Amino acid sequence: MFDEKVSHPHTSHPVGSEQQVLEDIELVNLELELGGIEKKPTIYLLNVDEEKVNQVDQLTKLIEEKYRGKALAIAGKLEEEMIDLDNVEKAEMFKMLQWERSGLERLILEAYKLLDLVSFYTIKPSSAKATEGRGVGNQVSAWSLKKGGTALDAAERVHTDFAKKFIKAEVINVSSLLDIGGWKEAKEKGKIRLEGKDYIVQDKDIIEFKVGQ
Repeated sequence: MFDEKVSHPHTSHPVGSEQQVLEDIELVNLELELGGIEKKPTIYLLNVDEEKVNQVDQLTKLIEEKYRGKALAIAGKLEEEMIDLDNVEKAEMFKMLQWERSGLERLILEAYKLLDLVSFYTIKPSSAKATEGRGVGNQVSAWSLKKGGTALDAAERVHTDFAKKFIKAEVINVSSLLDIGGWKEAKEKGKIRLEGKDYIVQDKDIIEFKVGQ
């Protein structure tokens, strides 16, 4: 991460300037190369003042073109202060700052793209009542999977026994489930698909694995 307020000790440009940021990147890349560290897909994270987050598009574009990586600007201090805000307060803050999402969320999304990953979810009912679709408090778990991964791969991510004893997978995308209102309602409407082990998991799928004894 490159902080506009903290310059590399060998920089020859004013702290916070475009030239300083680019020189810092050059120096870090050189140090990695001299250390024998192979160049990997990279996200360049720029830590800037909150009022500058939406004003550094030209710099991030330049970095992306010059170094073939993704560049993001975040306001680290503000992100830290927002941790304790509730959802309503965060929404108001985003509106005031003209943000669609937080810097952390943008970083996670870009990391998933860079690593070629998708997310899928599993739901563990908290009670028998929840199993019937009438309860609340279900435990939702999020998992990452390489894009192109199958239902069998996803089962193994959750538990090796799920993969060994895999029979079928009940699948619905989270957007469809939210539109319908719940798992029970989706089943009643025939919206839960039954997929085999070769099904290619899609981003934001919700999966319930059917396994043998």
